[in-house]
Amino acid sequence: MSGKFSGELEHLSLEKADIANKAQKVISELQADAIYSVVDILKDDIFKIKNKKYYIVIDDLDKDWVDVSIVYDLIRALIVTINELKSIPGTKIIIALRDNLYEKTFQFGDVRGMQREKYRQLNLILDWNHIYLKELLNRRLARLMKNQYSNNVPTIEDVMPKATGNKLSGFDYLIKRTLLRPRDVIAFFNKCIDKSNGQSTITRETLSLAEPEYSRERLEAIEDEWLENFGSILPMTFFLKGTIGYFRFRDIREIDIEKTLLANVLDKQSALQKIQDDYISGTIEFDLAVKQILCILYRVGILGAKLSASETTLYAHSSTMNLEPADILDETKFYVHLMFHAALKINPKATTVD
Repeated sequence: MSGKFSGELEHLSLEKADIANKAQKVISELQADAIYSVVDILKDDIFKIKNKKYYIVIDDLDKDWVDVSIVYDLIRALIVTINELKSIPGTKIIIALRDNLYEKTFQFGDVRGMQREKYRQLNLILDWNHIYLKELLNRRLARLMKNQYSNNVPTIEDVMPKATGNKLSGFDYLIKRTLLRPRDVIAFFNKCIDKSNGQSTITRETLSLAEPEYSRERLEAIEDEWLENFGSILPMTFFLKGTIGYFRFRDIREIDIEKTLLANVLDKQSALQKIQDDYISGTIEFDLAVKQILCILYRVGILGAKLSASETTLYAHSSTMNLEPADILDETKFYVHLMFHAALKINPKATTVD
């Protein structure tokens, strides 16, 4: 009796699967027909002027534009659509995505048709360097000073301290405390203006006054930026507070990092909560728990990693290296990025990267 019943259940399951496959095929065909119709309309009625370039830019996808439960499904759909619409001549569709959104979009390996490699050819990574960021500040400064100078508009070199002896120029000091992103540079520069008390120049004292508040706000911004990827980042930084700013992996003791491993995490779905649970239950050893935390801090930009004596220190914002626990050896060194020194009360002495 039980064998007959099991056979009927198996037959029913196969029948359901067959119906689902047929339904999916019908839906796919309908979707394909709809896409082809849209492409024809775009070609014939909207982007119909030959030899003319059209750009469609989609931005602000990190804002609250749709319910969070479906936001990544819609972003994935947008990316698929771009791939389908490449055939429209003279037209470029551009989706602006921050790193955390891009990673979250592709983190689900079981999403049908969304292999990361398949869409890598569509990627264009925006890299900023010192020259571009200085030009950005000069343009903002020109706009800010537009009505205050009758002839020559000042540049960053005119309003910030120049390099003297072993001291960096004001701009270089500022830029080293950013992740080479416009938002960081502008935030620090605006803090300097706020602290300058209406003066037309920014002194080294002004930089020192602006840095603590800027650093705290940047740490909070990193927390907000990566919240959906990892949950709260701040408890992972507890073991860094008050340190000299660099360490070897082999030198990390359990007593040093217990504040992080035993921190009260409100978000029970966070990466740190999982690491804590696995560590406390004995699923993972102390070394692996620490390595997982270090990899996250590297990814969000708080830590830089020097894998061996012959290699340079790498930071996620300026490197394509994806740090994994297996990459971390006893001699691997980590450095707290200068942007977070003030927020984490890092000892300013002996923080030179060798």
